Amino acid sequence: MVKTQNPAGGVPTGFQLSMRSRSPYGPYEHKVVLAQGKTTINGPHQGGWVHTKYGEDWFLHFQDKEAYGRVVHLNPVDWSTGWPTGLG
Repeated sequence: MVKTQNPAGGVPTGFQLSMRSRSPYGPYEHKVVLAQGKTTINGPHQGGWVHTKYGEDWFLHFQDKEAYGRVVHLNPVDWSTGWPTGLG
């Protein structure tokens, strides 16, 4: 199974899109797995998926705060739906 995490939607209202396929050539299924929702935290950007030696999965990403720079966020990844959702 091929899995990817992709930022999309731009900085102010962006989201994290997950894609998966049984082949690197597709076809791919996709799903939004982390989004701003009703919070004041703008979309997730420039992130990475971290798998620890303890079997935990985390999503590290940045929030753009304009003149203040970037705020780092660390969200646990939940696989209970078969997709890597970061609803931490």
